[in-house]
Amino acid sequence: MGWLRDAVMGKPQEMTLETFFGELANVREKFEWRLEPDGGPDSERREWARFQIHAFSDQSDAEDTVFSPIGAVCYALTGKIFNVDDWSGAAEAVGLPPEDAERLNDAANDRTWKEIDGRRRPNTDLQALRVEIIRAVETPAQAINL
Repeated sequence: MGWLRDAVMGKPQEMTLETFFGELANVREKFEWRLEPDGGPDSERREWARFQIHAFSDQSDAEDTVFSPIGAVCYALTGKIFNVDDWSGAAEAVGLPPEDAERLNDAANDRTWKEIDGRRRPNTDLQALRVEIIRAVETPAQAINL
């Protein structure tokens, strides 16, 4: 827990993915978790919608905030609010390396495909991270909704 003390004091130590997933599982019941369809500019031309993993809090200081999984962990650990689009700020606040944060954000936002030889192929690494995020945040009551 030394990294948490340092994070609160303003100098976060590096958070590993293993630590992140442990914290995500620990804070899951403090939020309502949903899969929400992507409403981005390219969403209408896709055959299948992308579904983003979002968290919502009923705390008065955050009741209108939509959190990414990284933002939810940050809010629960530090009290700092970073909306869903500022996942990199939330990652920095808890010491999550930028490369890991970007991969987690891509996985949470269902960007789990890559271009190989002119064809779209699954990115198995990001798909595995997405499954891990869903497992960390789902509770028995939410399993059907996620």
